[in-house]
Amino acid sequence: MRSDREEKYPLCGTPYRLDEPTEPAVPAEDWDAVIRQRLEDIDAGEVKPVPWSEARERIFAAARGSRG
Repeated sequence: MRSDREEKYPLCGTPYRLDEPTEPAVPAEDWDAVIRQRLEDIDAGEVKPVPWSEARERIFAAARGSRG
């Protein structure tokens, strides 16, 4: 029988293999295209950047709200 901890954290205790190659989830070229498009949107006035302090507060407020 598995404990609650084992149910919550099934990979804990699984050895991490440093010799296995890792690939980024999204290739750098794709990120370059996303960044380029976002900068174009800002320059065109289609979006308005939000200061990090405000974005951070929004993120934390949303996280607090999602816990119900």
